[in-house]
Parts: sequence; structure tokens; C-alpha cells
Amino acid sequence: LITGGNGGNNSLFGVLNHCKTKMGSRALEVWLRQPLVDLNQILRRQNAVAKLVENGIGRDRLRDEGLGTLRGLDIDRLGYRLIATGRAAKEEEERGSGPGIGNTSKALECLYKLHLLAEKCLPPLLEVMQGMLGGNDEDGTDQNDQDEEECALRTAFNGLCKSEKELQKAANLAEAVIDFDAAPRDFIVNSNLSEDLADVKDELDGIDSELNDIHADANAMWNNISGKGNNQVRLEDVDSNSNTSCVWQFRLIDTNSEKLLQNQSGIRVHRILKNGVYFSTKELEQLGTKKKELMGEYERKQKSVVTKAMMVASTYVPVLERASVLLAELDVLASLAHAAAYNGGAGGGCRPE
Repeated sequence: LITGGNGGNNSLFGVLNHCKTKMGSRALEVWLRQPLVDLNQILRRQNAVAKLVENGIGRDRLRDEGLGTLRGLDIDRLGYRLIATGRAAKEEEERGSGPGIGNTSKALECLYKLHLLAEKCLPPLLEVMQGMLGGNDEDGTDQNDQDEEECALRTAFNGLCKSEKELQKAANLAEAVIDFDAAPRDFIVNSNLSEDLADVKDELDGIDSELNDIHADANAMWNNISGKGNNQVRLEDVDSNSNTSCVWQFRLIDTNSEKLLQNQSGIRVHRILKNGVYFSTKELEQLGTKKKELMGEYERKQKSVVTKAMMVASTYVPVLERASVLLAELDVLASLAHAAAYNGGAGGGCRPE
């Protein structure tokens, strides 16, 4: 039913799972393990799938342009993180005890994703759905709809319209708190909220200029020793979870470059993989150390702002939970319609009577 052999085609779940979101894939598994027994609800789902099968262009737009914007955004996990962060922030604010919110950057990342959902994911999805479902008034309801409960697509649309409006204040909060010029590379608070933060931010901005100069020097160095031209050296961020103390690293895609690099003073080769040679220079490592120190100082100074912001952000978890249920159902219905349209032959699948 769920697994067996090749998970893509040797189980019912593998055949039907064309979901675009993690919420949808989880919901499909639940639907298969716990099938409906209420006839009206079964017909409601079948009607929605039938409409999506008939409207191939609308279905593909819904999956690619609508639900596709949510790929990689796990709303359920985001809700859990907001609950935990909000609880820790509340304890710290009210009692002055507890572990606190921990890493402020990770807390701000949650707020950033909340903004992403409200401003970048839901609007294109709702636009596609509105085009599929026809005329709607300003509050997201269809004046010609006789019975909303008979149409799962209409229910999802109206519910998500409501969620989008409710999340606007959360989006406004994110815009007021987060420095969007730095995100998503760095999640920090807007420096205009505090003079102390502004001073540190000026130093961080100076680091970006120094980084560009060091990158240019690395390209010039490689050009001199290899004669292969500029712009061969790639500058990449180092995963924050890695064991290295570096913030950035250089990469050359030619694995044979290691021999030339080893003969250069001030260069440290970290590792050689199939996708290239990773290395750094003394100047790059020193600049990375400086940035880490400044980011640590910035985090200490922004903690009180982030704590208050996360207390507010956590109040939107019920909205996220409702949106997640609606998005999951919509994703599964679109996935079933896709499977029926592409695997059901000329008739577009078989609907039980």
C-alpha cells in the first residue's frame, strides 16, 4: 500500500504521489491508511478530482505555478518551530528564566518563512485558483456557488484567501524586523531599530566590500599561475553545520587544480571532491573570523527585539495549521488528478460509481 520494491511504482502510494509539497505527501499517506467512509465526503473529493482531470491546463498551472511555489516549505515543521520558539521567548520575557530562544538567526528564519508564505507563495496560488474557479467577489467567495461544501476546490480557495489576509500582519511584522537586504544569506534585525545595531551593521557592510576584493585577488592569482583567465574561482558559503571554522571557501571545478594550488603560499586546500577543489586563503579566513565575531555581537544586541517578535509570530500558528490542512488536501487532489490524467488511458482514469 505505502512501500514495496521501487517506491516510485511498486506501491499504491508511489503511483499516486505526485504531490508538490511535503504536507500533501503526508496527507496522501493518511488518506490511504485511513480511507473515508462518509459517502458525501467521498463524492466531494471525487468531484474535485474530476474537475481537475477535465481542466488539464488549469491543473498543470495549479501544480506548477501555484503549489510549486511551496516546494521546500514545510508549513507543519514551521508551525512546530514557531510554537517552541514562542514558548521559549515567553518564558524568557515573563520569568527571566528558561533556555531562551537560542540562536536568533534561526528564529528570524522562521519569521522570514512566514513572510515567504504570505507574500510569495499564497498570492500566485490563489491567482491560479481564481482563474480556474471563475468570478469571485472581494472577500474570496463565489456569488454563483450553490453549496461550497460540495466543492473541495472552492472550500480550499476561500479558506486560503482568509489565511492570506490573516497572515498579512505577520508579513508586516517580518518586514519591520528583518533586514531583507541581508536575507536569506544572513538573518539579522533591521539596524534602524537600534543605534547599537547600526554601528555593527556598518562594519558588516564593510566586510562585503573586502570580500569582493579578496575574491578578485583570488581570481587574479589563479589567472597568473594557470593562464586560464579570470572568473574561474567560485566563492561559496560554508554550511553553518560543517566542522570547519571558515565562513566562505573558494572552489575550482577542475580537480587537477590542486597541484598548482599546493605550490602557492598562503593557500590552504580543504578537500578535493568530484565537483572540484575547495580551498581558502589566509585573508579569506581572517575576514571570516571577523565576520563571525561581528555576527556574534549583533546577535547579542538583537536578542531582545527577536524575543518580542517571536512572541507575536507564534500567535499565527493556528492560521498556519488551517492553511496546511487546506494546502495538503488541495495538493493531494491535484496529485490524484494528475495520476488519473496521465495513467488512466484515454478515459482519464476510472471513477467508481
